[in-house]
Amino acid sequence: MSGKKSSAPDWRDIRIRGSTIGAGHEERFNYLLKSGLFSDVEFIVGEKKEVFQAHKLILRTGSKVFDKLFNMEPAKTSFEVPDLEPEAFQILLKVSPKCRVIIGLIL
Repeated sequence: MSGKKSSAPDWRDIRIRGSTIGAGHEERFNYLLKSGLFSDVEFIVGEKKEVFQAHKLILRTGSKVFDKLFNMEPAKTSFEVPDLEPEAFQILLKVSPKCRVIIGLIL
């Protein structure tokens, strides 16, 4: 490993719209979701089989469905969701950490 520092910004220090105030949890979660950094689960969604990287801990904190799913199969890291449109699933991933999401997914 080299002694050079990475030129990439620290993901925990994301700025809110150019402000000098550091980001809150919501902005950090959104960054992790967009970047896939530290993701530990993937969802293969819809007929086109679009792949979404996500984080079990973040999803299970906002959704009883995800919590139950991950408890039933803790070692599983890939799930297919064929009956949902990718756009809808992307919204689900964004709102799950912010509120309780109750949905009827059969995964």
